[in-house]
Amino acid sequence: MKRSYLLAVAAAVLFFAPVLTQATTTNFTLVSAGSNVDSGVYVGPYTAQITGGGTIQFICDNFNTTVWLGINWNAVANNLTNPSFLSQVKLAGSSTTGKSALQNYEAAAWLAEQIMANLSNSKTVGDMQYALWAIFSSSAKSSPGFTSGAASWYNLAINGSYTTSEFANVTFWTPNPLNASQEYISITPTPEPSGLLLLGTGLIGLAGVLRRKRA
Repeated sequence: MKRSYLLAVAAAVLFFAPVLTQATTTNFTLVSAGSNVDSGVYVGPYTAQITGGGTIQFICDNFNTTVWLGINWNAVANNLTNPSFLSQVKLAGSSTTGKSALQNYEAAAWLAEQIMANLSNSKTVGDMQYALWAIFSSSAKSSPGFTSGAASWYNLAINGSYTTSEFANVTFWTPNPLNASQEYISITPTPEPSGLLLLGTGLIGLAGVLRRKRA
């Protein structure tokens, strides 16, 4: 019984443990650009096959690098909680905002979260994606896709107030070498508070059953 109880607790710890992303290198193959096209450009989210694993959906922050289906590249995972974050990402020196590099990447992380939360609205996704691209690219900011809607999201994002800790679930995948591909952003879903409560009560119930079995 004691061993079973410890295994249940260990499983719970693994479930709640944060995804390890920093300094992780992964090999990707781009398999889909999605079906959402805005002003002649695929606005994603894109899907890539992980070599030796499953697939991942992510958002592109890099307007000026061309990619194609089947492109294969290595990327290093990084997130904003890493003290060395800005020295490792691709676009820290590119900006149209007049804000700090950290503020730009926080704004990009926030927009990526909004995109993933609004996938059912293709027009909103397009506006958000162009807003994200425009943070780092003057070409995106002057393109037909940068509509008044995109400009509104852009201004909202770059003027937001953020803390790096709120983006612990946001991973930036920086190509290695930098010219190998675009830089992408993935969002790890976080369990809803009610789901966490249910899991916790379920584990307590499991422990009770195990104790009763021993008795």
